[in-house]
Amino acid sequence: MKQKTSYNHNHPEVLPGEVFITNCHPRDVTSVGWATKRVGSVAYDRLGGIVKELLPVFAQRWEIPDDILSSLDSR
Repeated sequence: MKQKTSYNHNHPEVLPGEVFITNCHPRDVTSVGWATKRVGSVAYDRLGGIVKELLPVFAQRWEIPDDILSSLDSR
């Protein structure tokens, strides 16, 4: 059985102390409300394929409440 990959832990651009939040269109980045958000360069789908026209968004783990972190981890 293939194990589910969580980009919270495995996205190649995530930095220490960060979590992957979402992929979004560049025009929508300002709607991501986390103060520590950082936009990456390459968005990936769940299987690791590159998603053109989207960018990954990361935030510092300490800023994200535990209940939201657990929902991010379950993706």
